[in-house]
Amino acid sequence: MTIQDFIDNASSIAIKDGFLNLKANHFTKNEFLDDSNPLKLATRNTIIDHFNGIRTLTIDEVKAYLASSSILHCVEGWNYLSASIHSFLNGEIPISIHLAYYAELRASSSFLSTEGIGVFDNKHFSISSNGQINECPNNPTHKFLWEALNCWINSPNNSDVFDYFFYNGKSFNEWLQYIPQSNSVNVSSLFLKEWLKDWSFDINKFQEDRKARNFFSYRPNFNQVTNIDLATKIEKINSFWKILEPSSSNRFPLLDKYLFELFLKKIHSVNEQAGITLSLVDMIDKTFQNAGMSIDVALKQNIINNINHTIFEKAKLVSTDVNMLPDPFAIIARSILLLRLASGAISHLLKESNIGKQELDFFINNIGIDGGFWSPTEAPVDYCDLWTDINDLLIDFEELATDPTVTLNKINNLNISIYSQFTRAAIWGTGL
Repeated sequence: MTIQDFIDNASSIAIKDGFLNLKANHFTKNEFLDDSNPLKLATRNTIIDHFNGIRTLTIDEVKAYLASSSILHCVEGWNYLSASIHSFLNGEIPISIHLAYYAELRASSSFLSTEGIGVFDNKHFSISSNGQINECPNNPTHKFLWEALNCWINSPNNSDVFDYFFYNGKSFNEWLQYIPQSNSVNVSSLFLKEWLKDWSFDINKFQEDRKARNFFSYRPNFNQVTNIDLATKIEKINSFWKILEPSSSNRFPLLDKYLFELFLKKIHSVNEQAGITLSLVDMIDKTFQNAGMSIDVALKQNIINNINHTIFEKAKLVSTDVNMLPDPFAIIARSILLLRLASGAISHLLKESNIGKQELDFFINNIGIDGGFWSPTEAPVDYCDLWTDINDLLIDFEELATDPTVTLNKINNLNISIYSQFTRAAIWGTGL
């Protein structure tokens, strides 16, 4: 079986069953899996034994494992991003790149888990729609993961991706009915996954990130690492924070708004290629008219003037130049986009499985306490409140960025540890 066949045979439908299994049998015990699931501790050996006929994994064991691992991988991805930002601010660019790459890796593993695909060490499996556990040809983890993601993008399988993102209270899937000349079947089959590439989900970039990670992780740095002034660091990190600001109705409203702009432009591009002559301006106007909403003037101007957020511009860049000097902003930007995708998939599955804050409180409360986000007696009622600390710091950091005498010591006096806590977005990103 080729990797493409392996991915084509995978099914995300079974993972919802996995979430329901967790809700019924594990979350009530304040756990993801109990020790009776052989995949919990000896995952790789258990998989090998299963495919060698030494033992037999049940489909329920696999579903529960993939469902729980999708959540845990996602949170770990945000943790790696937080550590990457902290290292970046402290001038440790090679370490920052190393950690940002692992944020990408964990985000991708999380997302693929929601699609019924398990990524392990040289041994991988997936669940098909008929409940069969499929084996993938041996392939090193990092190489396989990016090939698997690329195969998923090229797979004809349907996906719920349009339900992971929202604009103005409606999922992108719901918006399709209001967009002129937009057919949901054609949209899904023609460019759903190609559209992901337009976000900068370029697999070649992720493979280049791996090369950069290897170079800076395992070789002495004879080249001087790019000297990025502190004001530029603060400017870029502030912009990354601001695009992740949550609201009660949408946990990533600004990021999703920019994605919605790309979404509309992509649909118009496909329609043009199909010979449909409706102008982009008219398509936007009619879309809002059909939805019974006033035109979003700012959104319309961004589309017409081709204005995009810096996160998308950075995500399109290569990770190093010809002299192997790094652009850590590029890898960090790509990791954030991948983590948004993974968080959206998990949030969607939690809602579909009717899993709320109460069921996951045992897990999220521990993250909050261990991370210092709140005390054991002061857990927030609304996870969006985690933004308040960040918002206050952004104002202070913006003022520092205009000071030519700014130093890292001054930054440290403003709680650099809190400023780099992007794991907060993992918590509000669940949608709970």
